[in-house]
Amino acid sequence: MRGESQKSLVGFNGTVRIPAIGKFVVSDHFIRGQDTGREVKVDIFWMGNNFANWFLEKVEEPIGAKTLSYYKLLRSSLDGPIIDALGGEEIVEVTLGRIFFLMKKQVSEVGVLLTNSCANIFYARDINNVLRAIYVRWYDGAWRINSDSCGSPYKWLAGHRVFAGRRA
Repeated sequence: MRGESQKSLVGFNGTVRIPAIGKFVVSDHFIRGQDTGREVKVDIFWMGNNFANWFLEKVEEPIGAKTLSYYKLLRSSLDGPIIDALGGEEIVEVTLGRIFFLMKKQVSEVGVLLTNSCANIFYARDINNVLRAIYVRWYDGAWRINSDSCGSPYKWLAGHRVFAGRRA
């Protein structure tokens, strides 16, 4: 990483195993129940326009099981240095199906996602194959989700949690 050690930016917290996921239609899962009147598997109170525009039309093909690592952001940073510290785009890329699995799992049991209103940060490819930062926050009893460009001038604050694939 450009002149900085990984330890100075992220601290390893643990791993979580995610099972294989079948074909995943994002708009069938990432929905606000209050908008549709349908019962939902995950309570999403708020969804930002960027997430809706960049991801709701996405369909992911079936994928095998995978272990994700998660890290505490030790100091504020832009996306670029975080991605570099974790090993590059190929390592940090996570699917929407895997993000949803973690959100759904946390409905019924204690999980690895932060629920203290800090962001859980993931990196995923949108409908145009552009890597985007996705952030999921638990606030006031429900999830909030949005996305931003990885080139955004917004710095993630220390204390947020970042997810990435495991290095081989």
